[in-house]
Amino acid sequence: MSPFLAQVKNFEGPLDLLLQLIEKDELDITQVSLAQVTDDYLAYVRELQEVNPDEVADFLVVAARLLLVKARAIMPSLTLTEEEEEDAAELENRLKAYKIAKHRADLLADLLTSTRQLFSRPFTMPAKIIFSPPPLFSVAQLNTHMRAVIADLPSADILRQDTIGPKVSLEEKIGFVRSLLDRISSLDFGEMQRQGASKTDVIVTFLAVLELMKRQSINVRQEQPFGTMSLSKSTT
Repeated sequence: MSPFLAQVKNFEGPLDLLLQLIEKDELDITQVSLAQVTDDYLAYVRELQEVNPDEVADFLVVAARLLLVKARAIMPSLTLTEEEEEDAAELENRLKAYKIAKHRADLLADLLTSTRQLFSRPFTMPAKIIFSPPPLFSVAQLNTHMRAVIADLPSADILRQDTIGPKVSLEEKIGFVRSLLDRISSLDFGEMQRQGASKTDVIVTFLAVLELMKRQSINVRQEQPFGTMSLSKSTT
């Protein structure tokens, strides 16, 4: 993950924002606490809409990982790929490392601004470097040896290119579920997701259903644990 430079309010980068949200609620850095602050984090990300998209890319990467963490906390039976498991664990580990680095940076800043005496090493003139080849060493030999050294240098790694899939908007999914329930009285959540839906699409649709339940816009009925969920429009 590249250095985070984007700024929003008093935060510099998504890790700084996450750390302050967790410390505000006096939580330890775990995947459980990351799931708890996901909504607050997404609220701040929405305020970045008018910022240069290049500057908020890192915030969106972390937001996607937080959605995975929260989705697994909400649905324990959700199976993640090995890469997604690594992404969730990596976010927790990076946040812990960032907390340590930030604490040490604050200590250094205090030392630099304190009245304590700072002592530097005495300045010494660097030794003059002189190239002294053997007496019979020719320019042609130097060229041969330099070419051999260059040939032994490791080749540059070619990074794998990938494409980013279309963004799945939570608000768009909320509107999608509402439009379906405006046309039909009852909707099966499983049937709604079977037609070529990606894992991300399923997760965001589930979050949209939770948000509509929170707003008391829909009713959800589930006869048994992990059974089919039936959605209907709220009459209240």
